[in-house]
Amino acid sequence: MGLNGFIGHWEYDSNEKVEEYMIDLGLSDEMREKARQSQPKYEIERDNDYWIFRAIMGDFKRETKFKLGEPFQTSTIDGRTVTSTVTQDGEKLVENQDHPELCSTIVRWVEGDHLIMTITAKNVTAKVRYRRS
Repeated sequence: MGLNGFIGHWEYDSNEKVEEYMIDLGLSDEMREKARQSQPKYEIERDNDYWIFRAIMGDFKRETKFKLGEPFQTSTIDGRTVTSTVTQDGEKLVENQDHPELCSTIVRWVEGDHLIMTITAKNVTAKVRYRRS
């Protein structure tokens, strides 16, 4: 399947340690509650050498267009502007987000009809599963 397996629409399925991750980031109670109530969606497209990721979580919507291995600016759910670089590691996409106060790593891969994401920052690694829609 290769990296083309990422392409498609994905709907939230389940998570592990996302609450701990949000607390570690310092998100407010209000923002954490909004995140808990949302049913995140994720869309992934490819346009030649560019990848397009669309994340939709309640009122938070973000579209990111990038080339593998090239740094780009993006914003995070907690409002930080970060410099991200996405690279390929086998059949995984690894995103390193650099910020002076907090760096994060997001690893994405496809298992069957599920998109799996691990998100690591500080001392917590959260896992989010999406199912193909």
